[in-house]
Amino acid sequence: TLDQETDGDEIMEDATLTGTNLVIRFTTSPLRHYQLQRTESLTPGSNWIGVGSVVTGNYVSTQVTIAVESSPTSQFHRVSVLP
Repeated sequence: TLDQETDGDEIMEDATLTGTNLVIRFTTSPLRHYQLQRTESLTPGSNWIGVGSVVTGNYVSTQVTIAVESSPTSQFHRVSVLP
């Protein structure tokens, strides 16, 4: 499941599961920093954990690929704009 925390700007383009990899594409803005995050629960107070490196924006569609853990638990992902 995908979510985005972006100060109201729609940035998510798409997400594709390819084998055991999740490929997420999103649009960035200059001088802004983005972090892909994941959690196993969407209950209030859930802990979101950064996945991969922080991405610096440049008006270009950015692609992040992560390995998906093979476990029976659900994982939720979002792109967060960092302060």
